[in-house]
Amino acid sequence: MIMKWLASMILLAIMLPLGAANISMERIFAPNLLKNADFSIKNTQGMPQHWYFDNCSKAAFTFRSDIGGIVIESPGQKYGYFLQRVQVQEGVRYCIRAKIRAYRTFANIWLSCPEYNDGGSPFGHYPVSQTTFFIRAYPHQGRSAKAILDKFIDPDLVSGVNADTWTTYTREFTPPTGKGIKTYAIRCGCFGGYKGWVNYTDVYFGQAASNLQITVNTNNWSSIVIKDKNGQEYFRQNKTDRQNFTVTLPTQSVDYILTLTLSDGKTENYEVPNE
Repeated sequence: MIMKWLASMILLAIMLPLGAANISMERIFAPNLLKNADFSIKNTQGMPQHWYFDNCSKAAFTFRSDIGGIVIESPGQKYGYFLQRVQVQEGVRYCIRAKIRAYRTFANIWLSCPEYNDGGSPFGHYPVSQTTFFIRAYPHQGRSAKAILDKFIDPDLVSGVNADTWTTYTREFTPPTGKGIKTYAIRCGCFGGYKGWVNYTDVYFGQAASNLQITVNTNNWSSIVIKDKNGQEYFRQNKTDRQNFTVTLPTQSVDYILTLTLSDGKTENYEVPNE
């Protein structure tokens, strides 16, 4: 979800009433199945531990970490990825998320299942694949390419990034059942573009469901409702003697809004944290 963090922070500032303390929330996400997800731990060769670099083009890539995460410097029009394999369960919804920056080179997150290919589209066309897909990010210097591709591919999967700010990309999927699926390989790297670099950090691969712990800090309330921004309801609780609730939220790819109705009928809206 493009610029999700920034949009959430702006909305949160707009929605929260000044000095509001009637609701406290803590969102607990499933554990990250990736090791060294921020690429900060290096092996004896100075490369990110637990990641293998798949040099598809056998090109003279160079690497650095001076601006956070891992930077892959490309000579241009080359393909290479940091790869890690993750154990999964069939029928469970997963979320993949990463922060990306790029300069001239095109960034790509590529997920694939070695045990089974469902034959769907990795580009977001119908039917959307649940076993092979790409999350592609074109830097602003590549807007002309993006403008063309947006006509054919979901714009949320082909979007511009820049060199100065982190852009967060999110995608969710469910491994098909009954196919003997045990593993997904995630690759974070570059796929062509001009001479430049791509930069990754805080890559997350885990179950999409999360638990939201809610504490009501007032006795003067009548109901709690959680909906997404399209109005779909996920939770409703009328007042009880309890002040603490735990709600399971099924996805990380939507933004949730909690509405607290007070005893006098007034309402307060809260952005549910997504970080």
